[in-house]
Amino acid sequence: MKNTLKEQAINLRRQGHSFREISLKLNVAKSTVSLWSRHEVLDEKGAQRIHQLGVEGRRKANLSNKRRRQNEWA
Repeated sequence: MKNTLKEQAINLRRQGHSFREISLKLNVAKSTVSLWSRHEVLDEKGAQRIHQLGVEGRRKANLSNKRRRQNEWA
């Protein structure tokens, strides 16, 4: 079973999924996913997808923080 999870993690990583996405989908620790797929090189499309996830996450955090600050001063 462990090898199957490892193979799934590697395949998902090759498709451009983040460590977090893989860990949630397979119910394993992010560090485990990182170890399993540490030698995998992402293609340009996968790297761009993960970069875009980070950009979107930061944008959401900025909006959330802005709303929180506005509510504190209201």
